[in-house]
Amino acid sequence: MKITPFGRYLRKLRIDHGVILKELADSLKVSSAYLSALELGKKNISTNFILKVSEYFKLSQTEIDEVEKLAEISKPQVKISLAGNTDLERDMVMSFARNYKNKTPEEQEKLKKLLEGK
Repeated sequence: MKITPFGRYLRKLRIDHGVILKELADSLKVSSAYLSALELGKKNISTNFILKVSEYFKLSQTEIDEVEKLAEISKPQVKISLAGNTDLERDMVMSFARNYKNKTPEEQEKLKKLLEGK
């Protein structure tokens, strides 16, 4: 399995600070398997975990913001509540979910910019 952007960042932090995975896992009171699963995108990264990592490595607010962004884009799945949405909104979300993988990278980038209002 490919390492996620969050996993890459966390591994870099560990390497830069000379900390092995087991040592970090023990310090954060999680198992090595759980920490590895987070790095590989098999588990969602909680806000509490980001806080623990930030405290352990004494990250600046800029670094914390970056970790939060990387955690967001590294999620293995996203759940969206469609309760209260119109039929058109539901159709749009479902159409996106069915078709986003079939788009070229250029089309994906254009769609991302459109959705972000850029």
